[in-house]
Amino acid sequence: MSRLNELRAAFSRHFERLRIAYATKACYVPEVVRALVDEGAGVEVMSDIELTLARRAGCPGPSIISNGVGLRPEHIRHAVEASALVIVDNIADLRAVDSTAAALGAQVRLGLRVTPQIPGTRFVGESAKLGCDWTGGGFLELVDEARRAGHCTLVALHAHQLTHGHDVIRYAEAVRGVADVARAVLAQRGVRFEVIDIGGGLDTGYLLTARGLGPEHFADAAAAELAAVGYPFELVLEPGRFLVADAAVGLTSVSGEKTNGRRRWRIAELGSNVLIPLPDLAYHPVPLRLPDGGTWSSYDVGDGTCAPTVLCRDVWLPDGDEGRRLAVLNVGAYTSVFAESWAFPLPDIAVWDGSEIHRTFGPRQRADMFAALHGVNPFGATGA
Repeated sequence: MSRLNELRAAFSRHFERLRIAYATKACYVPEVVRALVDEGAGVEVMSDIELTLARRAGCPGPSIISNGVGLRPEHIRHAVEASALVIVDNIADLRAVDSTAAALGAQVRLGLRVTPQIPGTRFVGESAKLGCDWTGGGFLELVDEARRAGHCTLVALHAHQLTHGHDVIRYAEAVRGVADVARAVLAQRGVRFEVIDIGGGLDTGYLLTARGLGPEHFADAAAAELAAVGYPFELVLEPGRFLVADAAVGLTSVSGEKTNGRRRWRIAELGSNVLIPLPDLAYHPVPLRLPDGGTWSSYDVGDGTCAPTVLCRDVWLPDGDEGRRLAVLNVGAYTSVFAESWAFPLPDIAVWDGSEIHRTFGPRQRADMFAALHGVNPFGATGA
């Protein structure tokens, strides 16, 4: 919970009203969601699956933020029944929310997701699947539609523009775009937002630390930019990766080694079945046990599939047996969500509760899942 407390302390220095809503998509493991809720975090969800996880973790409905696009009818109904804050970015979803609320005799707290006009590269750009562009007037049309909705109360402005955020200047530019929209909507439509949600997007905590950065640097930047809004509001953050990425490690053995040209490779049993193979992601292996002497060499570490999956390049590891059992860092975010039963079995998932280890996914569950999906159990009678 240290990352949650760090983020809360950093932003609370500037914002009297602050809510942190954990982005559930970063990790579905129930113990993780429950631990964050128990520490007072709200939850951001984008589907009925995630809404159910949040509710079972004990999150109060009003502390849930429903986000996404193309909202399914059952998800809208359950979000309205839970009294969640519902975020939309298009008129069709807005009308679906309003009609559902009318049928239930409810009033929905509504937020609108904008794509501000900001410079440079970003996670969500103009004309993207997510968000409603400020440029061109589409967002003001959405504001007008929201104000006409009889069963929606417009309370929130939402924007999420960055991922793997480690550049304070870019972060400030993204937040400045949100502040510009808030001021423009006040000037042009007379609307003051009770809630301004600037999303998440911060990188893994230990990677930020390696760059000499902490949440306080981003909090200072956000405070400086949001001061331009000119009226009081509740600030909402939706961190995912920052909270959970370095809260877990992957344990793996090295199944083989090879030399190819100038590169030396170690082939790990953990890879495409768990880790997301994106070019801007690195999963840093370290030896489980440090050798007493011996030599170290630079290795590239990948998995044994016929896909070009690389965990990390140029990793210094001990030569010999001590370098063949590894702990892989940066695996807490999105791995349990994107894990797939391709090439290798899904891994065991175990949770340390401070006193003992509990396995939440293991041989039996793995065998049952594979048999249900593919009609065979390749793991033996017990699923081991």
